[in-house]
Amino acid sequence: MVNITDLVANSFIFFNFQGLVLDLSFSRPLENNPVVSNPPNGNPNQIWNAVASPFGDGNGLAFQTQVGPTYLSYSGAPDGFAEFAQTTVHANIPVTLAAKQIGTGANFAFFEIVTNMSMTAWPVQGPALVTSPVTFEVYHGGPEQVWNLTQLTGPLG
Repeated sequence: MVNITDLVANSFIFFNFQGLVLDLSFSRPLENNPVVSNPPNGNPNQIWNAVASPFGDGNGLAFQTQVGPTYLSYSGAPDGFAEFAQTTVHANIPVTLAAKQIGTGANFAFFEIVTNMSMTAWPVQGPALVTSPVTFEVYHGGPEQVWNLTQLTGPLG
């Protein structure tokens, strides 16, 4: 796993295997609002600030949206089952993630530390659609579970 101090206090855009980015749906920092994959637009709803998670043993990450005071989480957090859960935002219930570097560079898999479920992008279904869900799934090492972080601030590594 990656030392979280290499990521904390930096801002990132998460690119998935389709070139889509992690996006706060409709730029609305409301409780349980979905986080999906969308084409990049450079707006704050697609920029995430890495912070040390306030939960766990201090070795995990949380990601806060630049749109408002909400964190990346999942539906049903913190007591619901994470597998197959849609990524969402919550004001007070950030999901704590561990980051595993994949290969070299800025490619990572992210794991929810309690259940070890991996943040997973789904393929876009059909030529007319551009949005796809992001859920937590059992890690199998596929490209849909690898996120390329484009750093907007600070040195990476």
